[in-house]
Amino acid sequence: MKIYKHEVIRHLHVFVCLVLVVLRAGLLYAALNIRHSLLPLDAFLHDYVSVLLTYLLPSCALFVALGVFGASAGVAAKRWMFHTYNVILVILYFVEVILFILAFNMWMDFNNRVEHAMDDHMSNYPTNRRDIDYLQITFNCCGKYGAEEWFDAIQYIPVSCCPTRPEPSPNDFCALLEDFFYIVHNKGCLKQLQELPHSGVTLITSLLIILCVVEMISFCLAYLSKSAVKITPTQYTVIPARKNNNLKKENIHLI
Repeated sequence: MKIYKHEVIRHLHVFVCLVLVVLRAGLLYAALNIRHSLLPLDAFLHDYVSVLLTYLLPSCALFVALGVFGASAGVAAKRWMFHTYNVILVILYFVEVILFILAFNMWMDFNNRVEHAMDDHMSNYPTNRRDIDYLQITFNCCGKYGAEEWFDAIQYIPVSCCPTRPEPSPNDFCALLEDFFYIVHNKGCLKQLQELPHSGVTLITSLLIILCVVEMISFCLAYLSKSAVKITPTQYTVIPARKNNNLKKENIHLI
């Protein structure tokens, strides 16, 4: 029969595993929302939208499953389940730390990557307009730092830089060379684009730091719970058969 020397350890372990599941599910939900809202800008924010957030999706799913398994280990009180939980948790923990370091190094060069992506889209605008037009219409901006940069790239300012223009109009530009036909947005897009992921990165980083602490606590509690599980012998007492040496043979006399 399995007993626990310290029942409170088992209950704490189950509770921490459930907290781990809730936090990971919350991180998964946040990552899905951020990815959904920024997916149209993936051409400029690829490192953030596709690389970082895509990594978070399978990672959170694995940790949610692991948290459920850890809670089950506490309920079932089996040594092999505690041991398996700890081994998998340590492996995933170190993999996550390594990936977090790689993501941090990528984030340090994030602004340069976004600017390079904008340069490519501006120079290739005649063949690929969709992404840069969506950016300029959504954020009411024009070019990287201003509308004049379009003259160096393609010799005219795209129509997506015009906040208002007469309809219908056969022109697909706001201005040609130095002759402005319509009002043009006077602010650039680069700074807004670079600052867009900051709030999401702050949220994700905060949750990951909290999760690292919770995972370490969960590991310690699982180890203590495994050590507290003991198997005691059965409580049945076998009473040996007594030999009745006091029985005397009765003499049977035949009359």
